[in-house]
Amino acid sequence: ATDAALRFRERFGLPLEDLSSVEIRVPHLQPYFRVRPTGEFSGKFGYEYPVACAILDGEVIKSTFSDKAFNRAEVKDHLDKFKTLEDPASAEHGVFGVLVIEAGGKTIMQPIEIPLGDAKRPVPPSQVVDKYIRNAAEVVGEDVAKQTSRMLLEIETLSSIRPVLDLLAKRS
Repeated sequence: ATDAALRFRERFGLPLEDLSSVEIRVPHLQPYFRVRPTGEFSGKFGYEYPVACAILDGEVIKSTFSDKAFNRAEVKDHLDKFKTLEDPASAEHGVFGVLVIEAGGKTIMQPIEIPLGDAKRPVPPSQVVDKYIRNAAEVVGEDVAKQTSRMLLEIETLSSIRPVLDLLAKRS
């Protein structure tokens, strides 16, 4: 659903305040996805919060699930517009359902297709590297994250992985 929200944002560029409602219709809804987002923890297990952030921010990353990000007024003021529904017929619109978005008196149907990262839709290598650097930089700093990313891309040709481990463990 997050990828569908990102595609919706790319196609239409409508801000959250212009949306009247967003229904996340899925053919089958597991009980753990029936949780309304009330904080960073429950936000991880539902559809509404990440879909709202995808439309608002144009990305859903690790920091999206922090208390600070969850408590932003620009998100919380609009979460009531989002609802997840189990709708077996939604599979007719997309493999995993459809986003039904009401905006400006119009209804927009955005199919929920196979998500990025699935074996049928692999993540491009450049995005994997960017994600690694973004996450590793929080722990080892950006320079070490970039250096180790280059080393890890060539790991099969390295005579030893000790230099990579030393950098990641902050050993000199």
